[in-house]
Amino acid sequence: MKTRSMLDSGSRMRLVLIAAATLLGLSCAVRTTERGGITEYRLAAGSRHVLAGDQIPNSGSAEEVIAALRPESLQPRAGVKGSSDNALPVAYLDGEPLLDLSYLRLIPAASISEIRFLRAPEASARFRRRHDGGAILLTSRK
Repeated sequence: MKTRSMLDSGSRMRLVLIAAATLLGLSCAVRTTERGGITEYRLAAGSRHVLAGDQIPNSGSAEEVIAALRPESLQPRAGVKGSSDNALPVAYLDGEPLLDLSYLRLIPAASISEIRFLRAPEASARFRRRHDGGAILLTSRK
């Protein structure tokens, strides 16, 4: 028995590209262009550790955006070697540390151009102090 897909070939191609990018740990969007009757499909890929541009909605707070798109980044890291408790990430706005993650509620998402997520070793090396929970770097729109 033959079954017919409810998706046209273009939609199937988009799903295949997005699934492949997801397996590779990339966040992406599929961009299509028409040239001479041929449709080109390209991934507009970004790192799984960076949200930028149209990936950041213009409504809500920075905390809401992160909670919706990368909720695991707001969770404490358990079992960090040499740490006595569960480590939370440290948030930075334009290079300045925020006192607490709760301050992310006060930053409008529309004012952010990029959110970058660093793992503990990357954050510790960059800021020259322990960041057992990693870091969240926010860059505001200028």
